[in-house]
Amino acid sequence: MRILVILTLWLGAMLLSGCCDLQLRKRAQPKYPDKVRGWVTESPVDRRMLQGPFVLKKGESTENGKIGVRVSDIIPAQCRARFAEFADNAKVVLQFFDPRTRKNLCEATVPENTNARIDLPDVCQGKVDIIVVGVTDVNTDAKWAVFDLRP
Repeated sequence: MRILVILTLWLGAMLLSGCCDLQLRKRAQPKYPDKVRGWVTESPVDRRMLQGPFVLKKGESTENGKIGVRVSDIIPAQCRARFAEFADNAKVVLQFFDPRTRKNLCEATVPENTNARIDLPDVCQGKVDIIVVGVTDVNTDAKWAVFDLRP
């Protein structure tokens, strides 16, 4: 009987300690932004300007004549394990392409609320003139993301 009580208490503690599933159900979706800047032309003073922010739905793209970016997928937040305390952030998959040929150059998967370097060998090194992608919002219900590009 004592073992049954201990086992029941342990099981209850394990179920209460893993709140990841509960967090996913309560995840508030970001609101669509009122205004975004988009592509900025280079100025003689600052040649390395931040581009964006952009807001694109899954399947949409934007380009500036030199580089294009497309949202190829939106990945919902997920729990790494059944009893994980926190869920991973939602992610956006960005494809960079040559606007003249429409050929894909590389692809980067970036979590929400992060700045990710894409100039690394296993991502986009040498293929695009972008070093960092900053993702501020990912709406997994409406399938859109807000991000900026930093040369």
